[in-house]
This record gives sequence, C-alpha cells and structure tokens, in this order.
Amino acid sequence: MALAKGVITKQEKARGRDYTPKQRKFLTLLIKNDFKDPKKCLLEAGYSNDSWNAIYALKDDIKELAEAILISNTPNAAAIFGEVLTSDTPIPQATAKIAAAKEILDRVGLTKEDRVKLQHEHSGGIFLIPSKAPLELEDAIPGEFTEVHSD
Repeated sequence: MALAKGVITKQEKARGRDYTPKQRKFLTLLIKNDFKDPKKCLLEAGYSNDSWNAIYALKDDIKELAEAILISNTPNAAAIFGEVLTSDTPIPQATAKIAAAKEILDRVGLTKEDRVKLQHEHSGGIFLIPSKAPLELEDAIPGEFTEVHSD
C-alpha cells in the first residue's frame, strides 16, 4: 500500500491537484486490488453504489496508474523471452506467455522497429524545354474572334 500511496502522491504533484480523501482512497484501493472490482473499491472508499462518475472523473489518473503497472512489469516481460529462448525443457503455456510479454512491451513502447526498404530506380535524365518565344497578338475588336495562322 505504501507503493500505491507514493504513486498517487506523485500523480497529484504532476497534475498540480489535490485529491479528495475519497478519491485518494479509491485510487489506493484500486491499485492494492490490482484494478479488480472497481465497484467494490468505490464502496469501500465511501462512494455510493452508482457513483461511476467518480471513475470517469479519475480516468486519466487511472490510465497513468495502469501504465505504471505495465512499466513495472517490463523487466518480467523481457525475461520471458530470454527464458523461452534458453530453456532446454518445455515451458507450459509458452505461447501465451510470449504473447502477453509482447503485448506489455508494445504498450510501453518497446516494439520491434519496422523497417521499410525503399528503392527507386530512375531511368533517364533531366529534360529541359527551351522557353517559348512570345506570340504576337493582332489587334482585335472586342467580341470578335480572330484566327491566327503561323506558317
């Protein structure tokens, strides 16, 4: 619970706001219970049974706290790849573990780099067109059409 309280205090300072005692208690309970059963956390924090607006008011804080949990599990996710790679014995649910580890690493920004090879083939060179000579205009009466022939 000390970790949760420290994380919440850090978020308060970062956002420049003070949580109400109910909000602080709700966020602490939510983290302590691994984000399970938010309705129960609301009730224990002193909110009524239908106070979902409290969750909505704290949505950005909840997202940041969830991101902190993902970041704290990043070393474990990376270790799973090493464990699967170096193990001589079969690992139960290796595919599911790798998928979960990959998901965590993707969400915290440690993704494989997509590289696109761009190759452009150019044939020919630059073709310069000489400027055109100015055309001589004949005096025309407004509204008349005059056809000009160049021989």
